[in-house]
Amino acid sequence: MAEQLVPILKVSDTGRSAQWYARLGFTVEFEQRYSDQFPGYSGLRRGDVRLHLSERAGDATPDTLIFFFVEDVDPVAKEFGVETGDREDSVEVHLTDPDGNRIRVGAWKHEGGPVEEAAGELLERANGHGTGEVNSEVEVSEGAAEKDDESVQSPVGGSEDDFDPETEDSAEDDDPTTPPTSE
Repeated sequence: MAEQLVPILKVSDTGRSAQWYARLGFTVEFEQRYSDQFPGYSGLRRGDVRLHLSERAGDATPDTLIFFFVEDVDPVAKEFGVETGDREDSVEVHLTDPDGNRIRVGAWKHEGGPVEEAAGELLERANGHGTGEVNSEVEVSEGAAEKDDESVQSPVGGSEDDFDPETEDSAEDDDPTTPPTSE
């Protein structure tokens, strides 16, 4: 199982809250209640997203705020009878569950969100730097340049073969992850 972070929300009635969260597409994955005298604890799931609800004292703080990213906010807005709010990078709805926990449900206006969009724009500008063209040979994988025929393509379209130590500061060895040393 992949690592994940699961928020726990303080609720007064896990059953009632689970029904409210079902309107957001969550289903009950498990319930714990040792007897009617003990507080309940439930795990909810929607795809790979998990949320826990707790009646237990000390498990969570009331009036918590969580943000839930979805592909499309419109069905959520329709289900709860609220208007969407337009932000710079996203469209959102603000909801409050029966126990006062605040849920912001949002969708990015651009696929991947603002970080991936900005990174793509920067890469495009860097590839075309000085030529007006995009270097289609540059491949980015997990933020690192790929090796091709013993040379490493840089994001600006050059390679390590173009590096001139007489005109550029350089590291002590050829390892690009080693920071330069001061002399």
